[in-house]
This record gives sequence, C-alpha cells and structure tokens, in this order.
Amino acid sequence: MTVNEKSGIEVFQELYLRHSNGPAAARDAVLRHLSHRWVHRPEREDEIRTSGEADVIALERSPTGDNPGVSLWMFEERDGRYKVSNIVPLKHGDLGTKGYNDALKDFVRVVVSPAADESHLEYDLSSGLESIDDWADQDTAAALKRFSNLANKSTGRGHPMDGDRWIAFLLAAHHKNSSLSSEQLARWLVEVERWPSEIANELASEYDLSRSLLSKHDETR
Repeated sequence: MTVNEKSGIEVFQELYLRHSNGPAAARDAVLRHLSHRWVHRPEREDEIRTSGEADVIALERSPTGDNPGVSLWMFEERDGRYKVSNIVPLKHGDLGTKGYNDALKDFVRVVVSPAADESHLEYDLSSGLESIDDWADQDTAAALKRFSNLANKSTGRGHPMDGDRWIAFLLAAHHKNSSLSSEQLARWLVEVERWPSEIANELASEYDLSRSLLSKHDETR
C-alpha cells in the first residue's frame, strides 16, 4: 500500500460497465473487443454459473514481460451493470493493491476503452487513491487532522491537550454518525500521518470502544 504526495492512500479500484441496451449488449461489447492479450474463458464461467443466477464473464491475460498472468471475473449486478469482482494471479501469490490496479487499468486500456468508443459501452473506474476526506465527514476529518497535527506521536493522547483534542474528535465522529471505521483510522494514522503502528492501533481500538459506549449511552437516555 502506498501513499502519494497529496496524502492519498492507495486502494483497490472498482470498475463498473453498462450499456443502454442492457447487460447482453455490455457483455457482447466486451467480448468483441478482446485480443490476444485478453482472452475469453467460457469454460470457467460454466463451472460457477447455475440456472437463474446472474451472468458472469471470465477473462484471462497471459503473462508478458513485467505483467503477470491474471484471471479477471465480472459479475452482473441487479441493476444490470457488470462489476469486476476480482482479479487473481494465474500462479500462486497475491497481486497486492498496485498489481491489482495495474491489471484493471490494463483491461480498461486494451478492452474497455475501445469498446466504449466503438460500441457505446459506458464504464466507471473509481480512483485508486483515497484520503481521510473520502472516509469521514468534514467535521470529523477536521477534528482528526487537528488532533494528529498537534499531538506528540510518541505518546498518543497522553498529554492533556492532546487528550482534549482526541475527545473532540471522538465526539465529532459520534455526533455526525461518521462512517469512518477503526481500520481506516489506523491506516490513515500510520500510512499518511506516520504514527507508530502500535500507538495507531491502540487509538483505533479506543475509537471503536468509544463509539460503542457513546451509542449505548444514547440508547439509554
């Protein structure tokens, strides 16, 4: 997982495809724009497809140079779009975030983009970088940044003023019913703000407990 100069955390990208004429047209557009680089593997579709279930498209890219061989799976969503649900290496191992995103962008460049130009296929590729502002509301993010910017990273919230700012962050997250998870909090503290992982994980655990306690308190009022 990497961090760019703008404090973005590298995350797995998502790709959705749709066609105005429906899922069958989207599937056809993809398959008609395959090449020697990306090929169709219908036998793999037959292994998992059962009657009445959503459609699936199984593709494969052979290894070339620095590009590993991968299998790419797309499943039809209830709204008629196709979503790339997984990309895995042909050999054992893990692509990691960068390898996954590189393979996905290669698929877009080689297959999806030409299909969009020639067959009116529509696609939506999410960003590969996210920040705390993508994970939390404005007030919660601001309170967290204030705490992190001013805190002594070797002592966590040990200093009284750091403790006050930490509590202000917890209250902001609670009052705004923030969707920020403890996992996201820990990742941001470590990968972006360069907190020691042990202290960041302790703060994330405390964040989880505090959110639960505050919610229980509200229920009993």
